[in-house]
Amino acid sequence: MTREDQSIRLALSWEGAENLPILFADQFSVMFLREDQFVLTIGQVSPPVLTGTEQEVAAQASTIDSVSIRPLARLFLTRSTLDDLVDVLARNRERHDVTFGSEQQ
Repeated sequence: MTREDQSIRLALSWEGAENLPILFADQFSVMFLREDQFVLTIGQVSPPVLTGTEQEVAAQASTIDSVSIRPLARLFLTRSTLDDLVDVLARNRERHDVTFGSEQQ
């Protein structure tokens, strides 16, 4: 028996996750650096506050060149952990759709 065949498996448990804030994320960027190295950046956009009449709002909006994305986290992932993330997201989306129905956007 080789050393690889003698692996020890331990249960994993999330501890302290309930103490973290839950942040709204609506912007995602992924890039790969080289083989087996991905960086996932997660962010949030808050629309600017525009007030007044329809014309005033349009005038205010016309002066805005861009809206900033507030970065929330940058995560380094290997190809294997990226595959795990894609899988867990797909499985949870499927469970959600079975429970609540699916809305294609």
